[in-house]
Amino acid sequence: MTVDLTNVDVYGAYSKHLDLGRKRASTYGGTYWTACPFCGEGTDRFHVWPYRDREDGPTHWCRVCGTCGDVIAFIERIERLDFLEACEVLNIDLGAPAISKPRSKYRSNDDEAPSREWMAMAVKFARICKEVLWSEVGKNALMWLRERGLSDETIRQAGLGYNPATRWDEKESWAIETRQDIRKVWLPRGITIPWRVEGCLWKVGIRRPDPDIKRDIERGIVHSAKYVAVAGGSNGLYGVDDFNYEKPTVILEGEFDKLILSQVVGSDANILLLVAPQRDAAKSGHCSLLSLQ
Repeated sequence: MTVDLTNVDVYGAYSKHLDLGRKRASTYGGTYWTACPFCGEGTDRFHVWPYRDREDGPTHWCRVCGTCGDVIAFIERIERLDFLEACEVLNIDLGAPAISKPRSKYRSNDDEAPSREWMAMAVKFARICKEVLWSEVGKNALMWLRERGLSDETIRQAGLGYNPATRWDEKESWAIETRQDIRKVWLPRGITIPWRVEGCLWKVGIRRPDPDIKRDIERGIVHSAKYVAVAGGSNGLYGVDDFNYEKPTVILEGEFDKLILSQVVGSDANILLLVAPQRDAAKSGHCSLLSLQ
C-alpha cells in the first residue's frame, strides 16, 4: 500500500519552504528549481516536480547532494518531523487504511490495527509529548535519554516525547468505550515511545520515572509498572517497518536497547522488539516474517 496524495497541495507544501519561482519546464506537469535547502549549493540544483505521479519517480531531487523523495519525505526532513507528523501537516488522514509507507512483500502483518479514531488521538498525544520533550519542561527527561546513550538524531527519528503530568482520559475520547475492563485511559507521567507498523501508529508506550515507581512501592503497590501501554493500542514488532529479510536479525525486549543498538549498527541488521504476550510462542503475525530468513 502507498499513501494517497490526491488531495494534498504538493506545490503549496514545497513553496512554503522554497522560493520555486516560475516554471522552468513542462516536464511531469511542471519543473521548478531553486537552491537546495539541505546542502545549500547553487541556485538551480534542487529540482521539484510537484505534479509528478509518484510511480514515475521522486517529486524532488538535488543534483549536488543527491537527496530525493516525495513531499512527505521533504516535510519530514525540513520540519524535522517523523512520518506520521508529516502526514498530519499535509492533512492526510492518518487513520485511513491506505496510509502507510510502501512495504516489502516479505513483511507479514496479520495483527489487527487499532481503530482510526484511536490512531488519530494517539498521534496528537505523541506529537504534543514530543514538543514538550524539546522544551524547558522536558529538559530533565531529554538529559536522561542522552545519558542512556541516545543521540538527538535517534531521539527525534524515534519520535520520543515526554508527558509531564499524569492524567486520566475518558475512554470515549480514545474510541474504546466498549472496553468493559477499562474505566478510564491512564496516561502516566513519563517518556512516550510511539510504535509504528507500516507507517501507522499502533501503540504508545510510556516509560515512567523511577521516583514515581519508588513512590508506588512506598504506598504498598509492590508490582508498580515501569512501562505502560496506552489502552486501546495493538501489539506488533517494534522496528518492523525497517525489516529486511536478507539481513541478520536481533530480537530484544526493551525499546531503548533497540534504539541504542540500531544507532550503533545502522542498517547492517534488523533490530526488533517483542512485547511480552509475543515472547512465549511468537503468536503475532509479524513473527512469521522471521521464517523467511
